[in-house]
Amino acid sequence: MNTESIAKEIFSYIKEEISNKKKQSNENTKVIADIDIEYYDTMRGGNKGYTIEVNGKRFKHDLLPKYDFIQVASKLLAMLKELSNTKGWKNLVISTEEVNFSENWYRTNYYDIVNNVRLLNEPCKEFKSLANYVQKYCGITINMKDIYNVAIGGKRGRVYGEEGQRWYLAHKPNKCSEILSKLRENRATKDIVTSVIKSVDDIDEDDLRYSIKYETEFNGARLNMCEVTIKTPKGKVKKVIQITA
Repeated sequence: MNTESIAKEIFSYIKEEISNKKKQSNENTKVIADIDIEYYDTMRGGNKGYTIEVNGKRFKHDLLPKYDFIQVASKLLAMLKELSNTKGWKNLVISTEEVNFSENWYRTNYYDIVNNVRLLNEPCKEFKSLANYVQKYCGITINMKDIYNVAIGGKRGRVYGEEGQRWYLAHKPNKCSEILSKLRENRATKDIVTSVIKSVDDIDEDDLRYSIKYETEFNGARLNMCEVTIKTPKGKVKKVIQITA
């Protein structure tokens, strides 16, 4: 089975769907295109295989053996990542989930597969002002895809992936203005400012312990943020400001 051609077929369909949505969008559209990619395991004639659907469209390759399915999903993810680095597609957001396949009783392999693709519209002017300030005075570049929050889910104490839509600071003008005001109020000319972009999973500790003990599912939130630390010229921490969505 030619997994390369199957992945290219699905990739071409996704790209065409997004391009069509782009033509219908306007400046007020936050998410230009939202493409869900779903995977199902199927039994037919005693054989188990996997099917792939894109926004409800099921492709004719509807019974992929396990390893062919992994190859198709991996190639599709690589193609989409490459696309997101090309001109005109920089605002493409690719969400993944972790799947696992047991090889035998003592070994399980984990794979990242794409489950959603979104094309975002341009950020609001307030975000651009905030990003310019952060780059000039905080020594770090923040892009619109860097700052967001999203629900996450997992099982047995392990996070498997994101659930639902990411919410971006780049589309929240009021919050961008508030954060920019806070930075200006707390930063003096001679202060030392350091910044880092980081991801924090906010999960209730009791839920996590219960999930590990009883092998149940759990939910939480993932915060992708820029943390700005402002220190006096002598190195004393004055303020820590988290730029979050």
